Amino acid sequence: MTVLTRALVFSCIAFSIVFIVLGGLTLVIYAMRLLTGDSSGSSDSAPVAVKEPATTKAEAKQETGINSRHVAAITAAILAATQGRGRILGITPTPRAISSETTRMWRTAGIVESIGRRLAPSWKR
Repeated sequence: MTVLTRALVFSCIAFSIVFIVLGGLTLVIYAMRLLTGDSSGSSDSAPVAVKEPATTKAEAKQETGINSRHVAAITAAILAATQGRGRILGITPTPRAISSETTRMWRTAGIVESIGRRLAPSWKR
């Protein structure tokens, strides 16, 4: 009986240590939430309303060349991903210049990929 009793005591000690560590980690998580002011646990927060700029949509599109539907879709995606805490500071279009060098690199990469498949052993296909 002493072996069984000893095994039971060691099991209780081991489980106690595990649960003490888990409880400590839980306390650390809650302490970090309190210190950072993050309240992501509450689902009662209303989504943040995005104010429309003072210019009209037609003026904004003429000035920047940005489609207002694209802006609305990007804004909705950011707000959904950040649960209403996202903040958009500015939107500027990026230049879309595809050089002939870029085209050549993609074509070369495609050729190398197709050749690599042909040279692979049949058991790897």
